[in-house]
Amino acid sequence: MRQIKIFIASSAELDEDKKQFDLYFSEKNKLYRRKNIDFVQKTWKDFPSNLSKERLQNRYNEYIRECDIFIVLFHSRIGQYTMEELNTASRQYEQSGKKPLVYIYVKRSPQESEFLEKLQVFSEKQFGHFCDVYETYDDLFRHFDGQLQMLEDEGIINPDIIDIPKILRQVLLWLCPFFLVLLTLLCFLLFSTKNVSIRLRELQHTELPFRKGAMEVEYGSHSKKIIINSIDDDITISDMSYFDFLTTPIHVKFVAKGFYPIDSVITRSSVIELSAIRDNTFGVITGIVVDVNGNAVDSAIVIINNQICQTDKFGKFNIEVPIKEQKTSYRIRIEKDGFDLYEKENLPPSSTGNMRIQLHNRDI
Repeated sequence: MRQIKIFIASSAELDEDKKQFDLYFSEKNKLYRRKNIDFVQKTWKDFPSNLSKERLQNRYNEYIRECDIFIVLFHSRIGQYTMEELNTASRQYEQSGKKPLVYIYVKRSPQESEFLEKLQVFSEKQFGHFCDVYETYDDLFRHFDGQLQMLEDEGIINPDIIDIPKILRQVLLWLCPFFLVLLTLLCFLLFSTKNVSIRLRELQHTELPFRKGAMEVEYGSHSKKIIINSIDDDITISDMSYFDFLTTPIHVKFVAKGFYPIDSVITRSSVIELSAIRDNTFGVITGIVVDVNGNAVDSAIVIINNQICQTDKFGKFNIEVPIKEQKTSYRIRIEKDGFDLYEKENLPPSSTGNMRIQLHNRDI
């Protein structure tokens, strides 16, 4: 759309005429916009009137220098600022040789014929231009209709060679089917769901029980916390959108007593298998062997399952049971010359602290 900038100037006595000219261009736009031409008309009233470091008149003059058409209306007198605006437009035209095109109109009045003659002489001498005279709005607008037609014929008022809005409309028209398919696909991705199955598998099978665990699954803006009662439970996430499945990783955290924690990120997998690895919670038995007086018993033989060790000089012992042989409780046997045999069933692991075992002397 080609914009034609217009400034309309007049003294206060012709404010109504100026307003009618403003309405004239508003009506013209209904026709000219079909030709991709838009008249942007302004008067001093269309500018902000807030305080600033520069004169308000400078704002009007700046727009006048940029506009394509300058129209000034006179009647019985010439206002100071109206003349400044006319001089600004005239100087700009002389410098550019193109714009703004200056139109001077005088409203005829029988009582003011002498002023009209003086103004015509002044206009011809100052600007080399005769004033156009009108009595009614019909006269004024009929004359300017002819001027607009001449500007069109001369190619001064014409649409942009490249009509960007029109080209954009055509491009959008061609792209509509593509956008429709893309929108359908996007709706499918956003509103269709994808089932994701998460499976826990014990890396090395043992006879140890599985005590309650917990899993946290994060994807997109969602977060789920799931209680796991069995190592063989399959967890299914059924409300994950295809969009999240394709674009965001799945963050899985798993904790359970007796297992190393899992903190893993998986990208685009319908079936996620996590290897659960036992820690040594059930495989460490530590303790101290003492006599009835509380003195350490060294070199005592400690047997748990098939694991054998001796106490040190402080009476301490430590046995680690291999994963495959680990249990929730053990049978312990301690032998030492001069002491009664010590045997006990259902001994729990003691990885968090030393158990204290007392041997009795055979003499007692």
